[in-house]
Amino acid sequence: MLPRWVKVGVVAAVVLAAVGYWAKPYADDWWLARQACGGAMPDEAVDKLIPGDQHLASEYEYVSKELGTYSCALSYGSRKAGRGACSCVPRRRGA
Repeated sequence: MLPRWVKVGVVAAVVLAAVGYWAKPYADDWWLARQACGGAMPDEAVDKLIPGDQHLASEYEYVSKELGTYSCALSYGSRKAGRGACSCVPRRRGA
């Protein structure tokens, strides 16, 4: 018979693995939203632009100092092929 601490440890590991598996898409959403647009995109904007049953798939950022342009985007849907996108184009400072 296994000691009680081994049983408790196995159950705790299984519970933590299940919670981690369930929480990973939401943690990825949080991380991608923080990375997009240099962290300038507010949570409320991300919540309104992304459909409720979708998760973020990727972020894109482009800076051209020569042209003075900046753009960024978040895509949602499948991680392999984003099905939609929302964009944020912040104002330039000190134009």
